[in-house]
Amino acid sequence: MSEQAIAVGDIVKYSKPAEGEQGFRFIVLDVFDPVGEGRHWRVEMQAICTLPFAPIETVDIGEAELVEKAANIKPFTNGAPKGWSEV
Repeated sequence: MSEQAIAVGDIVKYSKPAEGEQGFRFIVLDVFDPVGEGRHWRVEMQAICTLPFAPIETVDIGEAELVEKAANIKPFTNGAPKGWSEV
């Protein structure tokens, strides 16, 4: 895998967002191949939002685009952002 490969803890967005989805950001919970052949990679990601139960979605790895590597993420100092994160 390349240095820019998506990994657990990274922040991602939709690679081809539908109208109104451009600002959506997610934290990667898992990267896996359900078939076990190394060709069908999926990303399980949880929405970054202020909802009590943030939605979790599983998409093909090609539908997720890396925004920020987990190692570069700084904790919030002013509390959680309101609504969807506009990274």
